[in-house]
Amino acid sequence: MLMEACICLDFYLSHICARFWYLTTELDSHYNFSSMHTRISSTQYLPLQTTESDTLLYEDVSSSESKELLIGAPEARPSKLERRGWQLVIVASIAALCSSIWNVAIMNALKAESSSQSSFTPKAQLFRPNPYIGLEMASIKPSSPRPEPILNPPILMARTNSSDVDRVYLDIPKVDTRYGQVYPEDRDFHITKEVSMILQFRVMDYGMERCTLIAKLPSSAELDHSEYPRFYDIHPNGLHVDIWELDSSLQLDAKTLSFASRPRRQALDGTWKVEMGRDMRLTETRNCSSRSLLTYELVCASMEYCQLYFKQDGHTPVIGVYVEQSSSI
Repeated sequence: MLMEACICLDFYLSHICARFWYLTTELDSHYNFSSMHTRISSTQYLPLQTTESDTLLYEDVSSSESKELLIGAPEARPSKLERRGWQLVIVASIAALCSSIWNVAIMNALKAESSSQSSFTPKAQLFRPNPYIGLEMASIKPSSPRPEPILNPPILMARTNSSDVDRVYLDIPKVDTRYGQVYPEDRDFHITKEVSMILQFRVMDYGMERCTLIAKLPSSAELDHSEYPRFYDIHPNGLHVDIWELDSSLQLDAKTLSFASRPRRQALDGTWKVEMGRDMRLTETRNCSSRSLLTYELVCASMEYCQLYFKQDGHTPVIGVYVEQSSSI
């Protein structure tokens, strides 16, 4: 509101200046025309002297009449209205300049305040509207088949290092092809004594709000005979990995996630005994509302030799850690 008032004041003062400038210009042109008319009318024609002496041509140069002829009539002094108009123009110009300076100061102050108290909402905190409007009112026949469980891949897979708490592992794989750079869905899953894995999932779909964290590890023979090259390094004697649930209701950013900045551990949901050739449920089945976030940290449970590495991709046979969503209707 204050800014609009200052703008209106500037416009009003500029309008006053323009009006008085126009007025004084008209008065000045009228004054010049009157002075010219006065000079022309006051100048008298003096015929040449017909006497024989040439000195008679210059004998009246010092007279008042001759001075008026050579110099012209004295200009009239500005009127009181003209002086008042110029005074108002000067005052209005000074007022407009002061108002402009005041506006600049206010704009800088508001800009500094907005930068210090920004109303910008980060992307991770934006509200996600319900995309399944009205489905809760749909009628389902008792004889309708129950939907099959779905595998939900993580939206974030990031490593953290307890021996280097500020280190950020930014895993963005890319492949150069003849068509340009391609960003595959492959992600490195790597756990050691110091390195832990943070996985975050977003619950999707409607009526599939029963969630279980599961691990799929095919046998070595299945992986070796896969159509695509599979990379893995799993301790042959088996490992024990603790599954910690993290306290995070916001989507994490892999560009800033480190051991020091990770969310705090909330509860120990279970322990994963790593064995190849079998699928395992890592947590109990729980209710999970659609569009909510599930965040876990997988850490080596023992201080002995710990090495678990594979590349989680979408190829068959499936290998990796997922959330299995089953029907809740």
